[in-house]
Amino acid sequence: MILIIELVFHPFKEDNISEDVRLVIKNFKANKIELLKVIPSKTEYVLNASNFEKHWSYRYLYEKREFDDRNGEEIWVKCTDYKTLYPEKKTSDGLKYLLYENPESQHLAIVFQAMGAPPAYNYVNSLAKTNINRLYIKDDYGSEEKTKCTYYLGQQNNFKIENATQNLIENVVKDLNIQRSNTIFIGSSKGGFASIYHGYKFGAGYILPAGPQVLLGDYLARPNAKSKMQNNIFKSIFGEISETKKEDANNLIRNVLMTAKNPYPKTNIHIGYWEPHFKKHVVPFMEMANELDIDNISLHVKDYKSHSGIVEFYRDFLIDNIDKIKNENYK
Repeated sequence: MILIIELVFHPFKEDNISEDVRLVIKNFKANKIELLKVIPSKTEYVLNASNFEKHWSYRYLYEKREFDDRNGEEIWVKCTDYKTLYPEKKTSDGLKYLLYENPESQHLAIVFQAMGAPPAYNYVNSLAKTNINRLYIKDDYGSEEKTKCTYYLGQQNNFKIENATQNLIENVVKDLNIQRSNTIFIGSSKGGFASIYHGYKFGAGYILPAGPQVLLGDYLARPNAKSKMQNNIFKSIFGEISETKKEDANNLIRNVLMTAKNPYPKTNIHIGYWEPHFKKHVVPFMEMANELDIDNISLHVKDYKSHSGIVEFYRDFLIDNIDKIKNENYK
């Protein structure tokens, strides 16, 4: 069963606004104000938005009362800019997600989050004009304090998040009547790992990752690193660090490739030639695929050194590839 999450507005926690405010929700597609609601000082307002339209082009801002010298009266004046209002839902398994439907499209993009503190949906606005169905899946179920991430796997080797993720994708594909061959798995960095892992496991039509972390044990289990964050993420997912568990984590993608079925997803990996993920993760992935005779894989390589270079190049890469897929012009 899929449930909508009630939207919670708390101006004091969000923007440190201590006085009474007025919540303004605008329907940008219809260019009209959908809701005006006064929220008393330091309280929250909970909205059930199940009646909002599926296009979900909604944003919100807060207003506060100020004295108007012109007429000697108090008026509402905006104190924040418009913010995106996300139509977040969750499954009976507790998995949170956004779903933007486009009844005219036969394609579905499944988008996984990169590591963030706090966790946040990626590429929502970037892909808004692609005019395809879009499913964004959240990952904030882990015990690591800042990122809460589980790499869409689970905690303490229970892999419940992996199963919930596959179930959600299966249900959305069924509900929207999408062919498996028309699914596009997307994500950068941590999301790149997830797009490859879940894409091959699901039997995707296309996988478009950027800078994926393929050897997860090598990336997360680093006891001598200055920051303990990655070690704590590893412990959250797999338990205490050991060579055996590190090897198991490194083999996750190999194992899913071994069970993948032909025809394999058309996989195009975006990467910076000089950035460390190329040699440490993308090259090993290509070697795995070659050993297992998995085809339909290509690289989109750009000239940059830092992992953060993804920000500059990946958006255009996605839009270009999605456009080709939609127009059946994908090689």
